[in-house]
Amino acid sequence: MDLVSPGLSALKAARTVPAATRRARVDLTTIRDLAAFEALRDEWIALFETAGLPHQAFQRFEWLVIWARLYTGRQNRLAIVTGRIDGRLVVAWPLVIRRICGLRVLEGMGLPFAQYADAEVALDVDPADVDAAIRYALMLPVDVVALRRVRDDAALAAPLRRRAVRPSNRQEAPIVAFAGTPDAAAFEARFPGKVRSNRRRRRRRLEERGAISFVRHGASPETASLVEMAFAFKREWARRAGVTAPALRDHRFEQTFVDACRAGADAPEMRLSVLRSGDEIAGIEISVGAKGKLCGHILAPNPALADFGVGGVLAEATIVSALEQGWAEIDLLAPADDYKMEWTQTTVGVADYVVARTLGGYAYRQLWLGWGREAAKRLAGRLRPILARRGADAA
Repeated sequence: MDLVSPGLSALKAARTVPAATRRARVDLTTIRDLAAFEALRDEWIALFETAGLPHQAFQRFEWLVIWARLYTGRQNRLAIVTGRIDGRLVVAWPLVIRRICGLRVLEGMGLPFAQYADAEVALDVDPADVDAAIRYALMLPVDVVALRRVRDDAALAAPLRRRAVRPSNRQEAPIVAFAGTPDAAAFEARFPGKVRSNRRRRRRRLEERGAISFVRHGASPETASLVEMAFAFKREWARRAGVTAPALRDHRFEQTFVDACRAGADAPEMRLSVLRSGDEIAGIEISVGAKGKLCGHILAPNPALADFGVGGVLAEATIVSALEQGWAEIDLLAPADDYKMEWTQTTVGVADYVVARTLGGYAYRQLWLGWGREAAKRLAGRLRPILARRGADAA
């Protein structure tokens, strides 16, 4: 089921247009230089304000420019596709060419921060112009196009399917929507008595070691230290659990959020929430927001309090506080793990779209994306107990 924030129904309907019926008239180009991308600031922001969808928080200029300053270089080169009609920016598609084992992989800009890939598209753009932008991107000089985590309701989803690009690696993203739910009591009443009882028992257990408080913050230089603490919690959790987490080992992922806190007037919409038990920080949550919707990005319980079920209490406080703050919904992001589905039965589909352009790209699609990635996950799962024991011994 696809739910959108209040006030966005008209925007959603405006995108429901028939397939292309005329020739494209959009002028397309590729932005490869950071300075040229930065020069698009005002136009990109204006396009998002008029046509952006809530899940496109990850395509907001404020986030992308932070990512670009951290990640672009020899391994990641900008390949941002822009489209103009009569000089007006109508398509802004953030892409990057990443070098992987000598292959040129065209993918959505922002990984691993960006949880969805999409493009900003003006409401009055004909499908023929969007199709032209996709043809243009698919013809860039790369070995493979690998667009990861494209939502079924993304601006690019239907045009990609019109190009006969088949979705793969299908997942579901759980969505907690608050429509018709005036307060926390009404939200709690959604759930069976046994579930509510278990949650109360979980809260009491943490309260026994100290009074619980939950405080929300926006992005600011003062909250940068909370980001650093959240990532320290995540890395320690991964070490204890024997989980291999390459993104956590790359300082640039953490720095993306730190720089957002320090961006001043250009800071993107971000929420940092702190759960305390007594005088100790029990957990930190980081969400990104856009147009009335939150995407819950980082949930970081304090691993030192693992015996107190902090993760569940932190998740509950995160979701309930989003309702209390007036957010229309919170996206818990794919995959639809059991601990997320505890909160909702509503999901939206997410898929990858992969097109091989060369023999090497075909091998990458078939061997890595088609088989190797899942095999690596299974291997990591088998190694997890061994790594966890080593982590415990090193503690």
